Amino acid sequence: MPPLCLRLSGLALPLFKTSPTDFGSILPSPARTCDRYEPKAEKAPGLSTSALEEALQLAPTHGELDVRAWKARRGVYLVGVLNNSEQLELFAVSVDADKQPSLLAKAEQPIRLPEGYNHEFDLAPYRLTGTEVGFGLRLSHEEPVPNNQTASEEELQVFRIHGNKIERVLKTVVYRKYIRHGPPTVLVNEEGVDPRDWQWEDRFCSVIAVTGSKTNGVFNWVKVSSAQSTKPDTARDANTEVLPAVLFRWTGERYEARNDEKESYFFRED
Repeated sequence: MPPLCLRLSGLALPLFKTSPTDFGSILPSPARTCDRYEPKAEKAPGLSTSALEEALQLAPTHGELDVRAWKARRGVYLVGVLNNSEQLELFAVSVDADKQPSLLAKAEQPIRLPEGYNHEFDLAPYRLTGTEVGFGLRLSHEEPVPNNQTASEEELQVFRIHGNKIERVLKTVVYRKYIRHGPPTVLVNEEGVDPRDWQWEDRFCSVIAVTGSKTNGVFNWVKVSSAQSTKPDTARDANTEVLPAVLFRWTGERYEARNDEKESYFFRED
């Protein structure tokens, strides 16, 4: 019987009753076009800004409020607040029948969000146990980089509510795109260099899946990735370049994997 799988515009979150060694044969592949996943998190209607400011004890000079209804937990809303230090503060509030919010949990450390970086809530069901579900936050950025390229990257961070704290449990790059616009500067005027030979696009994209196996009582997660390139001498279909799966296991505080790639232009370890 095929696994039960929830697919949301390229993001697959199946629950597999299998051992880690079986992943290669049953996991779904990322979107065939290797496009960036577009989260669909509806904004929460009807919550008073002044009531939120009071419940969260925000400074009068706070930045934009991003409020989302978290359907995985009835009556709970997630709030992102931009402050004046290029940081995003995360809160969770519970709302009573009169739509009055009260603070439920807060992240101890704000998330670094420099100017030009974007964020978006990802409310797909990142399941930790049979009763606990986490939520995601996707950070993205694009800018020119050396060697006549433009780089785009997206990082997924997943959080849980633990008591009165919002705790990060996963941090991994899930999308990367490099566009080569032409030859490096040192080769621009070289004889025999055809600019068309230096114009291509490389993409990397991933999906996160929840498995039925557990470590320390918490479901293991796995990241499956594919790569696609339009480079003339290596052009390939994304389906033919499936990268080795990355298995995330629960350490007692967070998810960690031995073979998760750490290289990134924009998102560093913190």
